Amino acid sequence: MRNDFTRQVLLRVSAIAAIILFFGGLLFWLSDRLEARADDIAIERALEQRRVRAFELLAVLKRQSPEADSYRRTIESLVPPKDQLFDFPRWIEGLARTRNLEFDFGFQGEEIPPTDAALGYVGFALGAEGGFQDLVEFLKDVEERAPRFLVEIRSMTLEEGGGSYRFSGNGRVFFK
Repeated sequence: MRNDFTRQVLLRVSAIAAIILFFGGLLFWLSDRLEARADDIAIERALEQRRVRAFELLAVLKRQSPEADSYRRTIESLVPPKDQLFDFPRWIEGLARTRNLEFDFGFQGEEIPPTDAALGYVGFALGAEGGFQDLVEFLKDVEERAPRFLVEIRSMTLEEGGGSYRFSGNGRVFFK
């Protein structure tokens, strides 16, 4: 009977150990699967948040589109077509005369044609000589107050000599 009892105990302990091992392995496998699924869900949520953000930005852009169009039209009105750049030297010469400045001007370098993303431009060299305040006002007129041209002065030098000042500079004028 004792032998039978020992065998019964061993059989039941073995069954319990087998069940514990089975459920332990099952829990280990399930936890691994759950962790992988949790990672997948986190990735999907991040992608969904990106999509939502993209749609929000698209909605903002659509709302701002009319405003952007008005800015685009304003910029386009400031930027002449290439064939109107022939008026640019005459316009600068007129500014120099109103300020009583000696003046020289010339286009230089290769023109860069416009693209869908950027304006075209052509470089120029500019020189003027006269009173300091006249030169300052002349440069403001050229760079900031140009009614039909978008102008950028890229480099300049200013030298004093004999009671007058000499300005030399390089820049570019943009076209569409």
